[in-house]
Amino acid sequence: MCGRMSLPHTAAEIMEVFEASHWDAAPPLAPSYNVAPSQVAAVLRQENESQVLHPMHWGLIPRWAKSRSVGYKMINARIETLTTKPAYRSLVQRKRCVAVAQGYYEWQKSPAGKTPFFITSERAPLLCFAALWDRWQHGENAVSSFTIITRPPAPKLAQIHNRMPALLTPQQHKRWLSPAEPPELLLAELAQSASDDLQFYPVSNFVNRPANNGPRCVEPAHKEPSLFDLP
Repeated sequence: MCGRMSLPHTAAEIMEVFEASHWDAAPPLAPSYNVAPSQVAAVLRQENESQVLHPMHWGLIPRWAKSRSVGYKMINARIETLTTKPAYRSLVQRKRCVAVAQGYYEWQKSPAGKTPFFITSERAPLLCFAALWDRWQHGENAVSSFTIITRPPAPKLAQIHNRMPALLTPQQHKRWLSPAEPPELLLAELAQSASDDLQFYPVSNFVNRPANNGPRCVEPAHKEPSLFDLP
C-alpha cells in the first residue's frame, strides 16, 4: 500500500518540473516531509490541453458518499478491481489524475516490529503515482479528493511490502491524464510499470507520527554498530 509520502516542494517547483499551467488554489502549498491521509497533497489533472496542479485531500470521497469520513478507508485502490468496483469504475474512464511526491514510506514487518523505509527515485526529482479523483459536495461544503492506485510489488520491493503504488514514467503520466487514452491499455501497462530506478533505505521511527515533520523524516536511520563493525 501507500500510506505516507514526502513532498517538501513548493507549488512553483512542481509546476516547473511538469510544465503545469498554474496552482489552482489561493493558499500556497505547504511543503511537508510527512504527508498523511486526509491531508492536502498536490495532484495533476488535465484541463483542455494543459496540466493543472490542484490541491486535493488524500483519501477518496466519492460524490455519492453520505459522509466525508469514508475517505479514511479509500486512500488506496487496488489495480485488480478498478474496473469492477462501483466506486472506481467510472473514475477510471473520466477522472484520472497524477499524485506527485518526492517519495513514499513503507513499513516492513518483522518479529522485532515494524521498520519504516523511504522509497524514492535515484534520478527523477519527483515520483508520479497513478491516481483517481472525485468531487464530493454536501450543502456548501465541497471537497476534491484522490486515491492512489496500488499494484503487486516489483521484485526489489517485495521484501518490504506486498503492495506498491502504480508508478508512471514521464511519458506515461501524460497519457494517463489524457481522456483520449483507453483505460484498458493504460491499466495493463501500469500492472507492469518499471521501477528500476527506485532506491530505498530504512529511516527512523520519527516518521511514525504524522505530526512529526522536517528533513529528519527522510534521513537514513543510524545503524547500531555490531561486533563485526569494530576495528
